[in-house]
Amino acid sequence: MVQLGILLLILGVGTFVLEQFNYEFTILSWADDYQPWLSVGLAVLGIIILVAKALSGRSKEPTKAA
Repeated sequence: MVQLGILLLILGVGTFVLEQFNYEFTILSWADDYQPWLSVGLAVLGIIILVAKALSGRSKEPTKAA
């Protein structure tokens, strides 16, 4: 799941940056009409996945009984 979050984050930020130089990822060439909102959405979704995974990992740590 972490790999998916990282991929979405890279695609989102990368698409946003590449658009400024008139380039695009081939995999997202179909979404040219939806820019920059699609790239922002992908980046935010990637961050949400990464944060959710990090928080779920923290909650599974064993607690010490007093």
